[in-house]
Amino acid sequence: MPRPYRMKARAESAEATRRRVIDAAREAILDGPVPQVSMGDIARRAGVARSTLYASYGSQAGLIGAVMVDAGMRGGFERLLELFNLPDAAEAMRLALREGSRMIGSDYELAKRGRILAQLDPAVMASLQISDEYRSGGMRYQAGRLAEQGHLRPGITAEDAAMLLYALTDFGTYDALRTGWGLDTEQIGDFMVAVASRQLLREG
Repeated sequence: MPRPYRMKARAESAEATRRRVIDAAREAILDGPVPQVSMGDIARRAGVARSTLYASYGSQAGLIGAVMVDAGMRGGFERLLELFNLPDAAEAMRLALREGSRMIGSDYELAKRGRILAQLDPAVMASLQISDEYRSGGMRYQAGRLAEQGHLRPGITAEDAAMLLYALTDFGTYDALRTGWGLDTEQIGDFMVAVASRQLLREG
């Protein structure tokens, strides 16, 4: 039976390798005028065998997905989940919209290039679609809480609220406001809060 320090050392080594791979893949995605990613290039950058990448991530799309998940976690996804569950759903919505804008803004270029890769690789597109399905579920959860607590304006259903929140939190919305209107991350968050509050919440 291995001694505890050996098990710890192996775990630390595995984590160090994972970090190198994720960082190398991120670097490859961000390199050059357009993203051109290959498992061979990532393996070379990380100093590992290609077989290691396939054993750990299954495919190039799986590795790209892992990079996106890592970016989200480092950008504040856990904080976003905490805000979603604040006792008052209206406050939770406002704070979560701003935090979501900050999370996108924290790795905007990576997110943008990830969507370019999705246009080139159906497997990457499928991964983004799964992420969007989770986001739609989150918006339905938030909208349901708003409805249960009586925050929604008369005539606005929970499904109406979920659809608006889903549209506001889409990367395309953030991207359009940033590139088309020149807004920064905080301004985009403020705009999302203003629209959602005005369209969905009761006055007062």
